[in-house]
Amino acid sequence: MNLKKTASVFLAGIMVMMIPLSVSAAEFKSDDFEITAPDNLYTFTEQTALSDPNWTLAGISDPVATLKLFKSSEDEGMNAIVDFIGEEGSPNVLVTKKTSKESWDVFNLSEVTEEKKKEFLDSLSSPVEHFELQSEIVENNGITFISMRYDSLESFSEASEMGELHEKVYATIFNGYIVTFNTQAQGRDFKPEELDTLEKTAFSLNITNLITKEEAEAANQVPPEEIFRMLLVVGGFLVLIIGSVVFVKVREKKEKKQKKEMAERLSAYRKESVGSSEIKGEMLYANITDCSNEVLHTFSIYHAYIKNIVPMAIGLLFSILLVVLTIVSKTEWWMILVAIALFAYQVYRIAVSSSSIEKIQRKVYGQNNNKRSAKYAFYNSAFRVSGVQSAIAYPYFQVTDIRRYKDFFYIYYGPDNAYILDVNGFESGDKDTFYQFIKEKMEQK
Repeated sequence: MNLKKTASVFLAGIMVMMIPLSVSAAEFKSDDFEITAPDNLYTFTEQTALSDPNWTLAGISDPVATLKLFKSSEDEGMNAIVDFIGEEGSPNVLVTKKTSKESWDVFNLSEVTEEKKKEFLDSLSSPVEHFELQSEIVENNGITFISMRYDSLESFSEASEMGELHEKVYATIFNGYIVTFNTQAQGRDFKPEELDTLEKTAFSLNITNLITKEEAEAANQVPPEEIFRMLLVVGGFLVLIIGSVVFVKVREKKEKKQKKEMAERLSAYRKESVGSSEIKGEMLYANITDCSNEVLHTFSIYHAYIKNIVPMAIGLLFSILLVVLTIVSKTEWWMILVAIALFAYQVYRIAVSSSSIEKIQRKVYGQNNNKRSAKYAFYNSAFRVSGVQSAIAYPYFQVTDIRRYKDFFYIYYGPDNAYILDVNGFESGDKDTFYQFIKEKMEQK
């Protein structure tokens, strides 16, 4: 069973070697190195078109399946970057490139001490069951290679259905990653031209951009200005989200406290007023206001977009700045989408704010009945509201704010509700002194 398992693994490796990556000439270039293989080879890369006729010439019948092996996952792929293949699959030189902790520690094999090279050679020269290994350090044109050859033992070759198996590898490390050149043979020994092609391809390696480990680490470090921009973006998200939550919570807590205090004071006031339906003293102001849909709409516009303009503008401006910041800082695409979503949410809140308030006001003022005229009577100690509700007296301490907008007074008795008075609806009392009268009563509470 061990023989069959080993043979299967080795066969899989051989099939990987048959994988193509394509271009027209026998050469490959990257940002920091280039490789030139003998002219009798076809060059394949991950970008090779499925319609490329070189697939057929190289004996590759299923390009789709073989291209998957250029991935770097554990399930499939060998980190291949280029495969040089002759007609009908031979010679075949597969070039791979990957980074590991070991390759990063060595970084540039040609520049480390002989002792370090020997340590690396030993780390690669671990024995493989049923195979004989020959390894050595090879120097060529200033580049240090580790040369390794695996040959199946005679006992394994005779027992295996695949017959004898052979693999030859040249490996080197530069710029922190390991590059390997390897070829394999199954059922026979290597042909001289196969080993010659492998060696010529490996020794054609030309490193065009050799860097030090310090330079690589510096390049991988995030610049201070980038960190600052990222902190701004993250901080912006936190301020917008947490700030909004805190603002709402604080406001809700404050309103809840005010409502509780107001309810207690009103309860005490009602107990004191039991049995007395009349308000003592002379009526100072009287007003009748037609609370039509248009009047309620005007109030809703004022309350949504004028009275609360500051927090609304701050939220909108901050969300716009956040979108701009994420785009200018070239952050991750999902962060930009989140910023845009937050901006869209702010716009949506602004768009529906007045209509939401208007729906509430229509219920308060009797949307589905004919009692739409509010009648107000103001005395020195309290005021009475009737028409849109059963006549009832209210103390002035219930008034939380008074605003004037266009031809209306808005006497607030809660954060989002107010009695609406038409400036031109006063039947008694001086409308010009009414605003000051209410302000003074509020201060007395």
